[in-house]
Amino acid sequence: MTVPADQHTTASAEANGNGQAHAPARSGGWTEEDLEAFRQAELVDRLNGITSYAPEPPDGPATARLVSVEEFAAVDEAGAGPIVGQPGSILIPEGGDVMFYGDGGAGKTTLSVDLAFHLASGTDWLGIAVPRAVRVLLIESEGPRPLFRKKLARKLDAWQGAAVDGRIVVFEQPWAAFTFAEETWRAKLAELVVESEIDLLIAGPLTRLGMDAAGTLQEVRAFMDLVQDVRRQCARLLTVALVHHENKGGAVSGSWEGAGDTLLHVQAAGNGHTVVLVQKARWDSERHGKTMHLAWADGDGFRLKGDRDYLAEIVELLADGEWRTAKQISAPVDDGGIGAAETIVKAILNDEPELFESRTGDAARELGKPKNTVLWNVRSGSDAPNSRSAFSGGVEDRAALRPPLKGAARDERTPGDVAEGALDAETHQTQIDPDDELDRVAAKFPDFDERAAE
Repeated sequence: MTVPADQHTTASAEANGNGQAHAPARSGGWTEEDLEAFRQAELVDRLNGITSYAPEPPDGPATARLVSVEEFAAVDEAGAGPIVGQPGSILIPEGGDVMFYGDGGAGKTTLSVDLAFHLASGTDWLGIAVPRAVRVLLIESEGPRPLFRKKLARKLDAWQGAAVDGRIVVFEQPWAAFTFAEETWRAKLAELVVESEIDLLIAGPLTRLGMDAAGTLQEVRAFMDLVQDVRRQCARLLTVALVHHENKGGAVSGSWEGAGDTLLHVQAAGNGHTVVLVQKARWDSERHGKTMHLAWADGDGFRLKGDRDYLAEIVELLADGEWRTAKQISAPVDDGGIGAAETIVKAILNDEPELFESRTGDAARELGKPKNTVLWNVRSGSDAPNSRSAFSGGVEDRAALRPPLKGAARDERTPGDVAEGALDAETHQTQIDPDDELDRVAAKFPDFDERAAE
């Protein structure tokens, strides 16, 4: 239960449908009496064995307090666990915000549904640990409902993991009507989340969920406040995964890089192949910036193939200071490139503006190239690492490959491969079957880049 903001009576803590203590919302701050009532309710719940609590009272002057770093770090607070990953390497956290984005037809919805089945069954996803089965709610707000039914039917028929056992529920009606923008819909969603004990909400596309603006930083923050409002009302550690599209430049549409915990760029890579770039993984430095190569499997599924650290390879190639086009960077190794699909190289260059810079127009002409050429190099200056020295020795120091506060990614392998860390980046590359490696397709089929660029 939430007390309207205009009711300024002294509020005691109340209980939601799960028996969890939570506090009425107050726009004007909390009195000491309010806080004491809330603390007393927490104490009673703890004595009764209830240790899972809703978010703390809304921020306000009356709630402000300081604690030492030792005291702050000593609290084992709920919500620090993974739903994908493991402690210390969490790709998707409890109560976190995730976004899948990509071009139309890249496989965003298919990949998110695949994630739902793995999480609902407690089955590891793309070689990443899923520590427990969770309950998932799917909200599909685009396309005919009959086709989505058939898509899920194919997935159910072909699913070979552990049983889902009813842990996936679908927002059936009214079809494609939900929006975060309306208060009544947010309240209803919170009610449904509590009733079905939902842990993960997967919803998309974003533009049909109430995000009607272009996506400035302020507009993104305002929309995420609406998502957070649902969490406050349902008083659960609800993880929210949104499905969005990319802009014409191949980057996420809007200022979403700074919002949320995990940002996954889904890219089509020719028939039977999908590439997922972990553009942002706030709590998983090992996978941040990592590219996962997926082969399509029966029943709208995916199989993880051998992978490479493209970011490290591009940086090492550009360490000589020479300006190159994306085509030159992606060229076969014998021709001075790294031997990769041009679409993948472009995506990485565009996704790392703090690390790479481009020159075109008159700046390209000064470098002896036509004005319409787009040239790339590692960004120099105070806003980026000392790329010329940091990368000249190879790829040993992975931490230097990205801007500050962004972790380096180690090799990730499918179950049954050699133990993690047993091979470094250079030796791992020699272990991959070239016939199973996406970038080698470009060398074998001359028209590959043309198909991938369409």
